[in-house]
Amino acid sequence: LGHGGQRIVAAQSVPSEGDVFAVIPPGALALHRTAPEDGTRNVWPGTISSIEMLGDCVRAHIAGPLPVVVEVTPAVAEALRLHEGGPVYVSVKATQVVVYPA
Repeated sequence: LGHGGQRIVAAQSVPSEGDVFAVIPPGALALHRTAPEDGTRNVWPGTISSIEMLGDCVRAHIAGPLPVVVEVTPAVAEALRLHEGGPVYVSVKATQVVVYPA
């Protein structure tokens, strides 16, 4: 799968032809200050364009090759020192990517 030059690997089989939608729940995405080296196949850089508090979670809008919204706990946001304009890496496991025909 690809968007804007960014490729996403899904564990689910993907149709060999035609467009598809890839859906990733915001809670399945993880943020990192440096590129993770744990073998996660879906990792890309981004910049935090905005942050908002929503009850017991922090929602970060990430701009980059694959713009996404990531939800983390306030403790994670504080530990990573997340702030608008800050650089991050986003990761998601291939098993968390769900693909639908367009």
